[in-house]
Amino acid sequence: MKIIEDSIRKETLTIDEYLELGPVLWQRYTEGRVHNKNVKKSLSKLRPEHLEVAIAELTQDVEFMGKIYEKGYRGILNGNTRQYYWKNNLSDNIPSFVYATTYLFDSMEAMRASYYTFDNETAVEKKKEKMYGLLVRVYDFIPKCSKLEKGEILSALNLACNYYDPKLFHQASSNELHSQVAIFIEEIKAFDTICKSPKNWDQALICAALISMKRYGVKNPRLLECFDLIDRRVMDTRQKERDGATHICHEWETKKMFPVKTTGLEALKETTSFAVYWILQYMKNSKLSQLGFNWRETPISLMSELHKDKAVHTNLNNFFNTVE
Repeated sequence: MKIIEDSIRKETLTIDEYLELGPVLWQRYTEGRVHNKNVKKSLSKLRPEHLEVAIAELTQDVEFMGKIYEKGYRGILNGNTRQYYWKNNLSDNIPSFVYATTYLFDSMEAMRASYYTFDNETAVEKKKEKMYGLLVRVYDFIPKCSKLEKGEILSALNLACNYYDPKLFHQASSNELHSQVAIFIEEIKAFDTICKSPKNWDQALICAALISMKRYGVKNPRLLECFDLIDRRVMDTRQKERDGATHICHEWETKKMFPVKTTGLEALKETTSFAVYWILQYMKNSKLSQLGFNWRETPISLMSELHKDKAVHTNLNNFFNTVE
């Protein structure tokens, strides 16, 4: 990172100036935590230390995640929840000014690193809130499904990314969250529409949905039909040979093969592989009575097919560009 001279500035902002500022892109889902009893106890009464806030500012135009952020862009690093409390009159007193430490950055990467020094991201709940923040602030996408509103797809996304690129995502951590979301952003958006019954989608089924949409596309009619049946738990068990959606719904209702579906890595791989295998059979319009011998390898094989297809398309494009 390039070190910027005079990279810190002290200033006093009127409360109106402060309330006009937005959060930095990685800020957690502030609205989701304002009623936390500890937060409420801390911020419902104004204290002198509440007046100390931190702000980030860009010193040049930069491109980040496909968008241009102009020189002078500002966002709150520390003090977003306090701002929410003051905006919504949740504190006993609203200050007339704040003391701001403004940190100057020449890149979004440096700004992000600074934000994480203020916001400890070891807690799973904070990671969930950060996912919502990424969707809203980086991708201008406001989810409607409660699973996405609450960021309750982390284990599914971690495993989906591991299947997609095991070298890059060997051990998923919250530092990689922005990369994970970037890879599956279209699938995440599509899932928001698919998930009409959130209680019917656990981490395994969400992971299976992300993987299969990555392979077959987010608008594939046959795949969307399968998801709709899963979402509504529609099944036809009259015959021994059953479609893939029925096998999934029946297992998730009866818990016959997996009595307890946990999010531990190995257990999640088992249930995800089960679901992906039967989604694949639904795509093939195959009706079977039992799992095939290679069902545990299905997520790996689907991602392998995806990468091979991408390689072929890239080579063809390069060939035609050369010919031209």
